[in-house]
Amino acid sequence: MAFLEEILRCPSCGFLIRGSPSQYLTRRAVLCPMCRAEVPLTGEDRLRLKRLAAKGAGRDAAAPPPGPAHPPRGGDEPGTRRPRAAAPRSRPGGAPPSTTRRPPRFPARLAAWWAAQRGAQRLPAETVNVSSTGLLLVLADLPAPGTSIQIRVETPFGLVKGEGCIAWTEGKGEERRAGVALTQLHGADDRVRWESLIGQLAARVAPPVGKPPAGRGTGTRERQGS
Repeated sequence: MAFLEEILRCPSCGFLIRGSPSQYLTRRAVLCPMCRAEVPLTGEDRLRLKRLAAKGAGRDAAAPPPGPAHPPRGGDEPGTRRPRAAAPRSRPGGAPPSTTRRPPRFPARLAAWWAAQRGAQRLPAETVNVSSTGLLLVLADLPAPGTSIQIRVETPFGLVKGEGCIAWTEGKGEERRAGVALTQLHGADDRVRWESLIGQLAARVAPPVGKPPAGRGTGTRERQGS
């Protein structure tokens, strides 16, 4: 598991740059995702990053091994029958949704472009919501579920380039939507920009201490992307 640590604070805009210390050990400078300034790494910075990287490696080594499988339930005893689980409902145009817990989605209308393959013509799109692992797009043409695409998203921290896979599609005309699972961000700068975007959106929707999130109990939910 990767731990995000404080790398340094940009002297130009004051933005606190975070990331994995090991990926900055061989760099001479760090690009600030907020003001786009290059902040040089001093010898003292490198020593601190080495200590943080070693500390993170120690945490990974000390992590407990995976626990044993779940003990048998009543339905697993000899001579008994386990009740059948209800089959998950399938999404239009795609595979059934996963039952695993997913990262939170945050509403965000951002300009985006996609292409079915590298070097192909990029087509315009717009994000509806984003997460650390995917995004929901509104687009004119619907690629088939399972299609790998090149994706670009314009964020307040700069252009993010990466690759994704169409998880599901729905709608017609101007209401065409596609859930995209991010499979790769092209570079370290793209990862920093995407993490900064998610962090900024999460900070905006975080409820005050001692108060429940707004809208709890209303029963209304917006459809989320992958």
